[in-house]
Amino acid sequence: MKEICSEFEKNANSKGYKIKKKFNSKAFNYVDFFLEGLENGKPKSLKVFFKKKSKNKKFIWIEIKNNKGQPGWIFGDSDIVIFETHKSYILIDRKKIINFYMNHSYAENLKQFPKTIESKNKEKLSSISISKLKKISIANWEK
Repeated sequence: MKEICSEFEKNANSKGYKIKKKFNSKAFNYVDFFLEGLENGKPKSLKVFFKKKSKNKKFIWIEIKNNKGQPGWIFGDSDIVIFETHKSYILIDRKKIINFYMNHSYAENLKQFPKTIESKNKEKLSSISISKLKKISIANWEK
């Protein structure tokens, strides 16, 4: 399991959420922790996949296939994906990313996802701009 950024954990706590780190991680694919809080006064627990910030400030990579040729983290069990950027945390419903990616024609994908890499080890990654991610996000938490 990945180490959760303490800065993110403090940010989540300040918004009334708690991080649940201890769970049966073998029961879920690509889930780093649970984000627990209240939504409309009712308890809510979301499975989270957390992507730490990359050096690139304009694009984020999404994993379509992992290095074994199996479905990548975008097709995992998480409810939401949290992308850490240099200025914020972008919270997105994982299925919205899939729909955004899958509902574009090949020609549109070349514009929307200008960089797609297929490596020798079966891995397939595609880039998406941070500005486009923000348009489909649930929330954007400033650091």
